[in-house]
Amino acid sequence: MARAAEVARWTHMWAAAAVHTCRQLESTWDDDAPVASVGARDCLSLVLVDAIRNVVRGAEKVCGRDSEAVRTFVAAQPTLKTLRDRFEHFDVYVVGNGNAQRDNGKPLDLDVPSGVHVASSHGGGDQGHVVVVRAAEKSGPTDYTFASRSATDAARVLTWETLLAAGLLDERHARCDTCKKPSHA
Repeated sequence: MARAAEVARWTHMWAAAAVHTCRQLESTWDDDAPVASVGARDCLSLVLVDAIRNVVRGAEKVCGRDSEAVRTFVAAQPTLKTLRDRFEHFDVYVVGNGNAQRDNGKPLDLDVPSGVHVASSHGGGDQGHVVVVRAAEKSGPTDYTFASRSATDAARVLTWETLLAAGLLDERHARCDTCKKPSHA
């Protein structure tokens, strides 16, 4: 791919954004305000999903959509793109007019207050903060689960593979806290 190195550099920047957002998300907690803490984590999850999705986009360009690295990521995070689409186009999903909601061009007749919402979330454990987003779709209610640490770790591995494919993986990147492979990966 022409300009693979430049795309890989941008991929690395998005990975850094994901890693730092995940750290902020997981460190956000106030024992005196647990509801606000969960809400803050849910909000940061929106940003984290977008950053990780951009890591995938860069990897697809550099490594190829059908590369083992991208296929492994997608297998580990199968609904990330769909969830990102729901977040990115929240304005139409809230009112029942998203692509997965319309039937022959007609918006979905919603029998719920919102066509997309955070149904539940919890923190802790190996997966990090876990958010379940429920979307009213023409096929029925659909839940999309996102786990902050699991997704970020998968993005870090994908970034490593992207830098390797672009010929940028050197000792500096091998020590880089953003793109080095997680120890449990």
